[in-house]
Amino acid sequence: MDGRFRKLVKRREGVSLIPYKCPAGFNAIGWSWNFDSHPLPEDISQYLHEHGKISVDMAERLLDISIGAALENCRKLYPGFDLCSENRKKELFGFVLDAGYERASQWLR
Repeated sequence: MDGRFRKLVKRREGVSLIPYKCPAGFNAIGWSWNFDSHPLPEDISQYLHEHGKISVDMAERLLDISIGAALENCRKLYPGFDLCSENRKKELFGFVLDAGYERASQWLR
C-alpha cells in the first residue's frame, strides 16, 4: 500500500478502536471507516460484536481497504490521476476518500 496516502489519512484522522459517531452522524471505527455505508468484513464485525472494540491490526486492515478503494475510485473518476502532481493526487484522494465515489462523480457532471 502506498505509504504517502496512509500517512495522509493518519495525519488527518484519529483512530478509534471503539465505535463512534463521526461528525456527519454515521457510525465509524478505526480511521473513519463508516460502517453504516460500508459493512465491516465479517471477521471484524464478529470480533467487534464479541469484544466491543477492534484491534489495531484490524484498524490497519480497514485503512488498507479504504485507501485501496479510494485510489481505485480516483483512477476511475480522473483517468490521468497517476500523472498528476503529488499535491493534486493528495487533494483528489482526500476528496474522494471523504465524499465517496457517488458524490465525487456528481462533481464531474
